[in-house]
Amino acid sequence: MKKTLMIIFLIGLLSITGRAQKIIQDVIIRTDSADFSFQKQGFQIRKGNYLYFTLNKTNQEVEITVKTNPAIKVIDIHLLPTPGFVQLDSLIETEKNTFVVDIRFTSIFDVGFPKLVFEIFTDTLTKTEDIKLYPFIFPILKDLNPQIEIFNGQEVTVPLPITNPTLIKYTGMWHSEGILDYRLIKTLEGPALSIKPSALGLQSLTVGVEAFKPFFNEHGSLSTHLFNFRITVRVVRSKFNYLNFTESTYFFEPQGERAITVWFDYNPNIKLNKTYRIEDQEGPGGRLIGEIYTRAYVENQNKVIASMRTYALHQVEGGLLYVKEGDRNRFFTNFNILPKPFIEKVSILRQGKDWTGSQIVYPGEEIELKIQGTGLSSSEITFADGKYMAIADTVRKNNQVRFFRLKIPADIKERSIPISLNQNTTSFGFLVNEYQRPRSLDFITVNYGDGEHELTGEKFYKPSLYNDEIGDVVITAHTNRIDDDDDFYGVQYIHVEIRLWDKNNRQIETRSVENIKIVPSQSSIRHLGYDHNNESSAVLRINDFLVNKTYDLRPWSKIEITVEHDKSKYNGNGFKSKAIIYRSDNYAIDVEVSFPAGLFVVPIGNTSEVSALTGLSIASMANFTFYKKGQIKKEQPIRLGLGFIALNAINSITGSTDDSDIGAVALMSFQPLHSESKINFPLYAGFGYLFKADHLFLLIGPGIKFTF
Repeated sequence: MKKTLMIIFLIGLLSITGRAQKIIQDVIIRTDSADFSFQKQGFQIRKGNYLYFTLNKTNQEVEITVKTNPAIKVIDIHLLPTPGFVQLDSLIETEKNTFVVDIRFTSIFDVGFPKLVFEIFTDTLTKTEDIKLYPFIFPILKDLNPQIEIFNGQEVTVPLPITNPTLIKYTGMWHSEGILDYRLIKTLEGPALSIKPSALGLQSLTVGVEAFKPFFNEHGSLSTHLFNFRITVRVVRSKFNYLNFTESTYFFEPQGERAITVWFDYNPNIKLNKTYRIEDQEGPGGRLIGEIYTRAYVENQNKVIASMRTYALHQVEGGLLYVKEGDRNRFFTNFNILPKPFIEKVSILRQGKDWTGSQIVYPGEEIELKIQGTGLSSSEITFADGKYMAIADTVRKNNQVRFFRLKIPADIKERSIPISLNQNTTSFGFLVNEYQRPRSLDFITVNYGDGEHELTGEKFYKPSLYNDEIGDVVITAHTNRIDDDDDFYGVQYIHVEIRLWDKNNRQIETRSVENIKIVPSQSSIRHLGYDHNNESSAVLRINDFLVNKTYDLRPWSKIEITVEHDKSKYNGNGFKSKAIIYRSDNYAIDVEVSFPAGLFVVPIGNTSEVSALTGLSIASMANFTFYKKGQIKKEQPIRLGLGFIALNAINSITGSTDDSDIGAVALMSFQPLHSESKINFPLYAGFGYLFKADHLFLLIGPGIKFTF
């Protein structure tokens, strides 16, 4: 027995293995300089297998080679379109089990989870298989001036000539080395090194550049360190006095309409209660950037407080700012004057959808946000005053657009999530709506006498038979099955239609129950958020709506129940399911009159008669019809009858009564099964008792049957 079970287990295991067998054995990406094979360069990360490969440029063309399992006959393969690449030609078979196609990568590094998806056609099935991709592109630093000179107290931004900077990691954090503070930043022109000295002298910097995703280094190990570069900075005393402002960025007020309060370190050469011009060039005739009016000296902080009016935009990397008395340079400084942050548009992206300007969100969902406006790069954007944390995209970021990923809590109680910019509430925000999606009707059960059965379950794949009186049919909505822990459907609006047929398949009644509103139970964390007005009972008894009650239905009557979503509530979407129930029976009794003729009668007992063939007789009896189990109104060929028979009844009519007699009889008849006629010609066999002859008898023979 154990050996048999082990063989069965192994056969099942082999069957499962066969079904799960991969058709694609290897995918090779061929570039100008290298081949990358899924079998050789594939690696596992986050419980997934990825094909690692490197590109020389972001829009590079490559050749894809697909090798399939030789044991499986592949008829054709299609490469399905997915984000990040375009297909340049058809996928063709170059040799047995080998297919080749050329593609060009487009925005592969902007795709969160890039992959190649293949649709495979074999002689037995069609299936899809995918290969997850892990692309990488190495940034390259070209010639960099190894030494620069800056003034003490001056913050400068040095552009870095790096090609393919797509995957460089920018933290925005300051690092200190000797007399210098530095950080790697991203500007509109590309990567740059921001440097701020604290003393005079010569300082050599070694700056490390990291990637924000790991790659395989020359030793075959995962690493994020790309390269180091060195730069020497000479910090010299300026020929002007440097004004060190406390803020590195100020927001532009058009035409100097509004004065901005600014602070800077005290300088003994500064004059109070005086207006200075701020221009962008050392000589006369520079572009007017702004004006400052020195108001007071704050002794305990050793700072000067002034009012500044702005007339033009400026960025630190654009060069120094010169503080002039008339056309004479008195000081120099540098800071950003950026457009005042303002949000113009907020868009939402859901997986598999397009960007939408609708600000409606739903509990439990994760969305990507695109916030467009001005002055956003260094602005603080928060949601519900920081209550809900969003993950900012540090790569796709500039003054005009910011990207975030925001998870709406499943148990959120607020109906709105306002967006704040630099701690000021804006006119933008999200409206939190409850889900109202049609769920599969698997939460509906039907009970007609033998327990609850799912409306969408196997019980109603075909008509259901019930061999007893149907007291009532109860339709129950299990409200605890509508919402899952992290998958919400909301209020369900349904219609129920009930139809009744009699045993002759004539429709006798139709009833519709509309506008049924089913609300998820308290097991859903969204229960309190749903609209409970006009909520319907979760239990519906169809006899409450029928004139012809189910307990009055005769055998082989039919009940048809159709449950359907109110599609007007779901933008035309919804589900529809049907249950058919028959009031079945094992047998049926009816009364019939037949005219047996040519019956062969054999007396039983002490009699000299041997047998006789009767003439036309008349039989009237109760007839028992038997039905095939599990089938709808399918009769068995044999019937049983009990009643009376008048042998040779035609002789009694003509006056001859010598061979006429009346008897009680039990008959078994063999009926034709494929005739719908009221007149049939069955075969009879049975026994009975003749009252006139006073003896038992057996009989067999044909007859004519009339059914009423």
